[in-house]
Amino acid sequence: EEESSGSVIAEVGVDFMSSYMWRGQILADAPVWQPSATLGYDFGEYGALKANVWSSFKLTSRHDGSPLSGMGNQEFDYTVSYAKSFDAFDFEVGHIWYTFPNSHNEGHTEELFATVAYNNEFVTPTFGVYWDYRDNDDRGLFYGNLALAHEFEVVENLTVTPSVSLGLASDAYTYAYCGERRTAFLDQTVGVSASYAVTESLSVGAQVNYTWIVDNDSRGAGYMGNGKDQRVWGGLSVAYAF
Repeated sequence: EEESSGSVIAEVGVDFMSSYMWRGQILADAPVWQPSATLGYDFGEYGALKANVWSSFKLTSRHDGSPLSGMGNQEFDYTVSYAKSFDAFDFEVGHIWYTFPNSHNEGHTEELFATVAYNNEFVTPTFGVYWDYRDNDDRGLFYGNLALAHEFEVVENLTVTPSVSLGLASDAYTYAYCGERRTAFLDQTVGVSASYAVTESLSVGAQVNYTWIVDNDSRGAGYMGNGKDQRVWGGLSVAYAF
C-alpha cells in the first residue's frame, strides 16, 4: 500500500491594482498595492490546510484628500481554509477575519465560506458562497459568486485566462448595502488575466477587468460607490512559491 506524501505550502505575492474592487464596490478609488503570504501543508490525498494573510495599502493620498496613515493601510484579512479534491471537483471551506485598522466606523467582521470548482477541458465553473455571520441581521449576510474561466497556454510558460463572474446577494445583504430587502443578482465582471512562469517558483502576471452593477435598484442606490455603476480596473502581480 502506497503512503500519501505531503509537502509544505509557502507562498508570497503582491498585486499592484488601479483600484480596490470588492464584490462590485469601489473600496479604493486610486492605486493600491496588496501583499499576501500563505503557509500551509498539503497532506496529499487527505487535502491541504492553509493560513493566509492579505492586506491592502493605498499608494496615494488622493482617495479622500487626507494624508496617509499607517503606511496607507486599509485592511488586513486573515484566512484559514481546508481544500480537498474528488476526481474533477475541487472543494474548499474556510473562515475569513476582515480587519480595518484605520476605520473609525467598523473594526472587523467575519465570514465563513465554501467553494466548489469543476475542472474540465472546456470551461471551469466555480461557485462560492460567503456568510457574514457577525452582521446585526439575525440571519447574517449571504453573498454568492458564480464564475466561468478557461486557461489557454499561448506559448511555453505563458497562460491567458478569460473569465466572467456574477454575484448574487441575499435580501439581508442588499438591505445592509443598499437599504432595501431583496435577493438580487448584484454585480458582474468580465476580464482576462495572463501569467508567465519566469522560473519554477517565480511568476508574474497582469489582468484587466470590467465590472458593472446589473441590479437596477442597487445601481440607483449607489452600491458601487463614488457615483459609479461601472468600472474598468486591473493591474500587475508577482508571486513566489518556496
